[in-house]
Amino acid sequence: MADVERDAAGYTKGQIKALKIAIAIMTFAIVAGLVVMVLTIVYRTANHKQVAAPGSGAAASPVALIPTSGNFAQAQLPPGAHVVSVIPWGERLVLTVEDPGGTSVLVLDPKTAKIEPLARLGNGG
Repeated sequence: MADVERDAAGYTKGQIKALKIAIAIMTFAIVAGLVVMVLTIVYRTANHKQVAAPGSGAAASPVALIPTSGNFAQAQLPPGAHVVSVIPWGERLVLTVEDPGGTSVLVLDPKTAKIEPLARLGNGG
């Protein structure tokens, strides 16, 4: 086996060169990641829509929430039915409605003002 020149730590010149290249690549990746993160934060804060935080007391009045023009999503709930929850799902809302016959899950698309059934869970009786 040929004698290979090693430094005090036991590394060859080729190994040290490979380590320096790896360190340079990782340093570049970290710096690029930090730049992307900072730019993302700046972009999101600059394009942030003002929304009142839940429980902040800055909620709008119910009258202000009713649109004055455009499409309205309307649905008549059956007698004895009530909305249990409303959950955001992308750009849509998922409504859970309970009535004496069971539970319905509906999807409300605000852009089209349509309410579509997603699932119906009966009482089994």
